[in-house]
Amino acid sequence: MGVCLILPLNWRFNLLANAFFFFSWGAYMSINRKDIFTSFSPYFKWTLILYPLLGIAHMCFHDNVELVKIIKLANVFVSLLLAYNLAAWLLKKSYVSVSPFLASASFFIYVSHALICNRMVKIFFMILRPDTDLEIIFTYIGAEVFIVISLLGAFWLLRRYFPGLLKVVAGRK
Repeated sequence: MGVCLILPLNWRFNLLANAFFFFSWGAYMSINRKDIFTSFSPYFKWTLILYPLLGIAHMCFHDNVELVKIIKLANVFVSLLLAYNLAAWLLKKSYVSVSPFLASASFFIYVSHALICNRMVKIFFMILRPDTDLEIIFTYIGAEVFIVISLLGAFWLLRRYFPGLLKVVAGRK
């Protein structure tokens, strides 16, 4: 399924393949009781090196559409591994701790964000009308923060007042 992510297919199929790939990956890790932190820790140093190199490669080859697509896909995997490893490092050093609420809400946010993300970002851009690059960056980040906070609020409300519905929505029933 991962190969489908780089094939020049219909954009809707690519979105479906992307979602299915990562959902399957998470399901595989869960079913086989793999700990993401220990499974990916051997790649920590490589991700620290590859992540900025992929960013530089993206800037250098931005005109080559096919190559940029492969670079972006590689960047998704590298950044995911980097995020796992950074989280493990932060936990190991006791700089952060696991929030049971955020841990239980993570799948709900993962599933739900795709439903509202594009529309909410467009609304933010229509309302704020950013002009400079910095304004565009802050508008995009602000929209993403708003989406996460809104979904956390929706999760809390569903968990508190409609737990049965939450189980159906989050695929736990």
